[in-house]
Amino acid sequence: MGQIEKIFILDRKEKNPYENLALEEAILHSIPQDCYILYLWQNENTIVAGRNQNIFAQCNVRLAGEEEVRIARRLSGGGTVFHDLGNLNYTFFSRAPYFSRTLNTNIIVSALASCGVMAQVSGRNDILVKNKKVSGNAYYNLGDRYYHHGTLLINSDLDRMGRLLRVDAEKWKERGIDSVRSRVSNLKDSCPQINLEDVKKSLIESFINRFPHAEPVMTQAVLKTNFFGNIFLYEELVNKYASREWIWGRDICADYKMGRRFSWGDAVLCLEVEGAKVKNIELESDALESEVILKIKEELTGSGFSRQSMTECLGNMKKKMLSERENEILNDIIELIVTSEIP
Repeated sequence: MGQIEKIFILDRKEKNPYENLALEEAILHSIPQDCYILYLWQNENTIVAGRNQNIFAQCNVRLAGEEEVRIARRLSGGGTVFHDLGNLNYTFFSRAPYFSRTLNTNIIVSALASCGVMAQVSGRNDILVKNKKVSGNAYYNLGDRYYHHGTLLINSDLDRMGRLLRVDAEKWKERGIDSVRSRVSNLKDSCPQINLEDVKKSLIESFINRFPHAEPVMTQAVLKTNFFGNIFLYEELVNKYASREWIWGRDICADYKMGRRFSWGDAVLCLEVEGAKVKNIELESDALESEVILKIKEELTGSGFSRQSMTECLGNMKKKMLSERENEILNDIIELIVTSEIP
């Protein structure tokens, strides 16, 4: 394996979530070889749901409308988050074999240490300070192209976040946590003098220091740089992320509904049945592995409406190339179906 030859730091000033998410996906399609990218961005007054989540179950849609909070849906899995200008978003991009989640989180932790904040990585997708969450992460890949994105709560309005987001009682009851507000913290709570520009500067320095042999390129006009230059793809993606179909998904009349909380996240399976067939299906989940959730939906759509038929369909997926975690998710969904009241 060679080494990273060039690193790009993209500091975007626009605050529109649909444009920011569109640019993120456009970059994913265009990552050069031997390159690592750090994209820094902010959304103003925005709720962003994970790829496979039911927005109505995750946030107070009525209050969001009253307070003119935009609602968006990202490409990756994971849970719903609230963005305001006290929050900084980051996305790391690279291609296999260079991409590393551990490297990325180490860059974040090191940057926070430079700001006087001692943070720890928790589980697969959280960064904690004094046992409270200051950053959540999610991941996505397109072939050998990967991104890892997350939030950093610097001086966000946590009370407003608590009003807008709905806590999953089943998910948090075992930890004795009864609200969104009580499980998160701003960096400013631990380091009163910290500000967004300090964090941004430290992130950039920490990122550059990880690649001492690479040529760093700083840019703000990212759409004019050579390898991000497909303006038509970007404009098409802006329309996608702003569309009602992408944000809200399709509503189905659920004849059968089942759900459970698993070690990897929650899952709610909704089936619309016509005759003896599964006509439509929704599988709502905050699993980080968003693609396997979509594959399960595709596999079950049109299958016979019986435990045997549905589990046989999903059993066929085991013959395909799945990661260890994806197989765990698949097996748990099969168990959910087997133990359901479906005939």
